[in-house]
Amino acid sequence: MKKLLFVLVSLMIFTVGCRSQESKPPDDYRIKMGPDVKANLVVFFKKEATWKEILDFQTSVIGTPDETGTGFESLPGMMSVVRVEIDGFEGVAINFKPSATDEQRSFVLQRIRDSQIVYKTYVNRVPSGITDLARHVPG
Repeated sequence: MKKLLFVLVSLMIFTVGCRSQESKPPDDYRIKMGPDVKANLVVFFKKEATWKEILDFQTSVIGTPDETGTGFESLPGMMSVVRVEIDGFEGVAINFKPSATDEQRSFVLQRIRDSQIVYKTYVNRVPSGITDLARHVPG
């Protein structure tokens, strides 16, 4: 009985030791998002844009309906989309996958620029560092 207990405890210690030696993914696999993190694209909507127009933007400009018809998928090459608000302007910060091609990036950017509700687009900026939005408001 003592021999069996010794074998089981030894096996458990060996298993825990092996698990602690597993390689862990590098920090590069973590997606950092937020207003203080640099984004590939930062898009702000016109102040008069409604929540419905913004939802339509997310589902039909930077997204496409999914195959089941119950939701939407991001365009090819996109990795993350985060809502941001600066100086009363609502917007989104978008990051591309590291493997995104130049064609995929250009396609997304062109669709954004063609949208009627987009006020201003920034490339490779930290959203919280954008300070010139209010200065560009037509009036």
